[in-house]
Amino acid sequence: MAGLVFLPVDEFRRQADSIVVTAAAVIERLLGKVEMYHIGATAIPGALTKGDVDVLVRVRREEFPAAVAACKGRFDIHQLENWNDDFASFKDEITFSLPLGIQVVVKDAGSDFFLYLRDRLRTDPQLLTEYNRLKTRHGAGKPENYWRAKNRFFERVLAERPPNPA
Repeated sequence: MAGLVFLPVDEFRRQADSIVVTAAAVIERLLGKVEMYHIGATAIPGALTKGDVDVLVRVRREEFPAAVAACKGRFDIHQLENWNDDFASFKDEITFSLPLGIQVVVKDAGSDFFLYLRDRLRTDPQLLTEYNRLKTRHGAGKPENYWRAKNRFFERVLAERPPNPA
């Protein structure tokens, strides 16, 4: 089984930014005005990426079921095993020039940590270096090993997160 290939995000910057703008328009037509953010490696200068683009859609708890239903009608379901009462993920590997991942979360719920992770990696050069090393070290092997290492890394970073002010 071939490993994952990671490339410098700078090779994808303009393309990713364009996809985010287009995806925002598609999501706004689908869901109305919602909070949407560019997350994932293509949102982090200096990161390594496998060449996909991720966006985060944050909605209020009462909006979540309708948002998920609307996304199910437009995008492919992704990683159903990770879904819970405040998180759902989707993908579109056809419409855009790079694969698009859509993470829908209930704002301020337990699964609303994507901005924190993005911002930590944007502002902590040591952490970004560690993350990039993780990708190069585990990317060449089985993808499952990479996903496990990535999950452990993010669990550790999230454990350092200050409590959410309510």
